[in-house]
Amino acid sequence: RTDGTNDTEQVDLGYHATNGITILVSNLNLYVNVVTGNDTNDGWTADSALKTITAALAKVMDGSTINIATGRYAAATGEVFPLTLPIPNLSLKGANPGTTVVDPATSNQAFYASGQGNVWIEGVTVMNGCAASGAGLYLGNCRTTITNCVIVSNLCNNSSSKGGGVYATAGTLTMVDTRFQGNGQWGVECALYGGALCDALWLTGIVDTILDHGIKALKEHDVIAGRCIPVKFHSVAP
Repeated sequence: RTDGTNDTEQVDLGYHATNGITILVSNLNLYVNVVTGNDTNDGWTADSALKTITAALAKVMDGSTINIATGRYAAATGEVFPLTLPIPNLSLKGANPGTTVVDPATSNQAFYASGQGNVWIEGVTVMNGCAASGAGLYLGNCRTTITNCVIVSNLCNNSSSKGGGVYATAGTLTMVDTRFQGNGQWGVECALYGGALCDALWLTGIVDTILDHGIKALKEHDVIAGRCIPVKFHSVAP
């Protein structure tokens, strides 16, 4: 009403849904399920999930989240390694590290990201990566958070290897509630820098994270190498 009297009946706000509730979906939120998914799906809901992380990475936009269901994601199931993050500000969220596994089976690096802004990796096991440096994850000039993950049995294969589990250079790296186990050197004699983690950062935050001694190379190497200045350190290196 325009005369100051309150309306007493239904107010028409100008929008009329013609077929029930409208739900907005897009590539901003993608779902992957290696068991029930199909890469011909749109990936917009759990019921229309993609099969591979590779297919999801081909569809992402700035700020996308990829929700990764329980399963083993490997070359045998269609993944193409390394899984390269092509767009800034991506989040990859697994169901939990006990059941969501990314496994290149020593064929290549597991994850690669360079200059991609904020990167969030959560709830996955990354295992059996193999590369010159950063066999599990190579992170170049990113602001990365790794939380509730397991980084296991990732092995470098180069004479100047850095970071069997994770190699981070430039940017920032924060790790929370994450376990490193059995990462290191494979096959060649070298001075490995950081069997679990090598960071070339001025600041690395490590919270509630377990770092083991990794796999010994033919020469001695450290669990962690680099300019690591923990913000809050509750970690143990048995």
